[in-house]
Amino acid sequence: MKDEKFALYGIIGCPVGHTLSPALHNAAFSALGMNARYVPFHVPAENLAAAVGGIRGLGIRGVNVTAPHKVSVVEHLDRLEPAAERLGAVNTIHSEDGVLVGYNTDGRGFIESLRREKVEVAGRHVVVIGAGGAARAVVHAAALEKPASITIVNRTLPKAEKLAAELSGGGTAVTAAPLDGNVDTVIGKCDICINCTPLGLRPGDPAPAPTGRVTERHVLVDLVYNPPQTRFLREGKMRGA
Repeated sequence: MKDEKFALYGIIGCPVGHTLSPALHNAAFSALGMNARYVPFHVPAENLAAAVGGIRGLGIRGVNVTAPHKVSVVEHLDRLEPAAERLGAVNTIHSEDGVLVGYNTDGRGFIESLRREKVEVAGRHVVVIGAGGAARAVVHAAALEKPASITIVNRTLPKAEKLAAELSGGGTAVTAAPLDGNVDTVIGKCDICINCTPLGLRPGDPAPAPTGRVTERHVLVDLVYNPPQTRFLREGKMRGA
């Protein structure tokens, strides 16, 4: 294989030092015999437009998008597939002859991960911590599974309220709550609690919300996958979740 002809892929985010995506994708390329490379690109928010332009200019075939760019990257793309358009958030960009198309597979992947663990969402009370791009995908996907309720908890309440309003009238009670002293009660009353914030990426990060009322009947999910056991999951496991 000649390196000058390899296809280039990657991931854009800030930070990206934690990501396992290069190891995952490069192993897949090798197993499939593809002459391709996948690399991480650290892109601060102020450089996002230039980075997206670089995808076109450098002939990069596609990139994954991680925090904090899943929503803000949308305005820089040429077209969105239906799920990404509905969510207003993108986790994958494919360059089709220089036309950048945004996709969102977060919701499907999230629900599939629960099914593999035999966790049913239907009829259960769900709390989602965060209201960013990942949370949008999770909330929309969870709502399709017909839970009893969804509560979106966020430090900025108007952002959570705006996301909740998108799902009004859909058959599931979706509400917003502030991430304040009362959130302990909100989490205590739910069945499934999902962290959609970046808290947990760094060793000293606190849990995204208190776990004092978590019991063995709770299911805790963390979208932060590296480290595999975040403080949020460790505290929940200690309480029997």
